[in-house]
Amino acid sequence: METSHCKKQVMMRFLLLSLICLAVGGGCVLREFTIRSEPSGAEIFIDGKQLNKTPFTQRFDFYGTHRVVLRYKGYLTYEGEIRLKIPWWQYFPFDLFTEILPFEIKDSQDFSFTLKKAEEIPQDLKKKAEEMNREWRSDER
Repeated sequence: METSHCKKQVMMRFLLLSLICLAVGGGCVLREFTIRSEPSGAEIFIDGKQLNKTPFTQRFDFYGTHRVVLRYKGYLTYEGEIRLKIPWWQYFPFDLFTEILPFEIKDSQDFSFTLKKAEEIPQDLKKKAEEMNREWRSDER
């Protein structure tokens, strides 16, 4: 009878310690997105704010759509959107459990863009444009 009482105390202590560990050391969801470009090294603007150069990884808290602009000298500027999609385990009621699990869950979303090379303007066309510009300016006077 004494041993069953000791076993109950040990089990209660273990249960209490487990609950404390879950409460204090509970896991979390790490959300991040990565933007890559070809060629790499393009300047990144997200929602009008300049961030860095590709490849670039950033953590985020909220899902949704964001405006992206990529610029690289000698290439056409890319303007578009990225959509950070909500995984199934982030919907209610699953999200309640994913936030308290004793380990970290990672939601990593990748976006890749290929920038188009800007076409060079032929020299004869440049000269013709400069001549027309000079003529136009002289006609204004």
